[in-house]
Amino acid sequence: MKNRLLKEATHKIYEQRKHLDINEKVYCRHERVDGGEFVEIWFMTGGCNHDKDGGCTMCNYGKGHMVDENEILYLIEKELIKLTPPLKQLVISPTGSMFDDTEVSPDFRNKIFGLVEKYNCEKFITETRADTITKDKLRRMKDIIQDKVIAVELGLESSSEFVLKNCVNKNMMPEEFIRAVNVIKEEGILVTANVSLGVPFLDEKRQLEDAKKTVRWALDIGVNTVVVFPLHIKPGTLLSYLYKENLYDCVSLWSLVEILKDVDETERSKVQISWYKNYYNNEGKIIKSPTTCELCRPKVIDLLDRYKDECNTVVVKELGRLECGCKKDYFHRMQVLETKDTKNHLLNCYTIIAKDFNIDHEILNEAIKEL
Repeated sequence: MKNRLLKEATHKIYEQRKHLDINEKVYCRHERVDGGEFVEIWFMTGGCNHDKDGGCTMCNYGKGHMVDENEILYLIEKELIKLTPPLKQLVISPTGSMFDDTEVSPDFRNKIFGLVEKYNCEKFITETRADTITKDKLRRMKDIIQDKVIAVELGLESSSEFVLKNCVNKNMMPEEFIRAVNVIKEEGILVTANVSLGVPFLDEKRQLEDAKKTVRWALDIGVNTVVVFPLHIKPGTLLSYLYKENLYDCVSLWSLVEILKDVDETERSKVQISWYKNYYNNEGKIIKSPTTCELCRPKVIDLLDRYKDECNTVVVKELGRLECGCKKDYFHRMQVLETKDTKNHLLNCYTIIAKDFNIDHEILNEAIKEL
């Protein structure tokens, strides 16, 4: 399911991307989620192998370095010591996928799980690509971490095969995601699906429609939690190129509100949100973020923060009752917006990408034929 045109473009962008700061090998982030303290510890690796090969159009978690595993273990343990237990949720994840043996060796991974076993937290979460999931890896994790709820977070982005191949360059079929979900659940481990809002090459209506359908699809196949991620424009991505060429802009946070309004109350607790705001201290990490206007943004963000913490209908109703000129503009725009022919739009974008990235006409024609 490879898209050679997108792969070549994203690989060329990756080659030009700056490496992460070697001095920041571990990063810790705190916030309130689901009624308790949430801590995420990220650690540096050589990076996501899909990214290196020509990866997702919107993704840049970092072009990493090969680092000393013992040093990383020491730094993770140092961060854990700083925390005040018990935690509601603890996330520990690498630059790419925890269960990719070529990125995180089995021995290294198991030592990280050993640190988690000794720490007082209610729930442990780690993130990986669906194609790295096996029963043996999951069982080894369970053997080490025995007294905590465990969840594995998988990047889904979209449930549409067309979108995954032609817009995201995920190099994953929906069937591969279903396989991973079933394997994880068979082992008694929870599954979280990450859903993208604001997929490139789709118009604003279709971005919202695709995210809504994907949330519904993920719940229907049995994931325990869905997390909706409005896309930021990061440097060193095809998304940033499209933005500079006026072929993409960030989604409105009112679309995120619409997704939350669409969720049935009986499933409200299963639908969470993340990265609706920029968490980075370094301004260079993000070019542009999803937002509303300056007048209502503080209130919208405050309510989204509350939703992240509480996941209840009361907050969604408050978001629905908010009034602002930019909200009226958003609904008017969505009402009058003529839905683009996605295939023709992709053909136009692909032609521009092929020209600007000096991609062979054979590859361009192959990508167009697949639309």
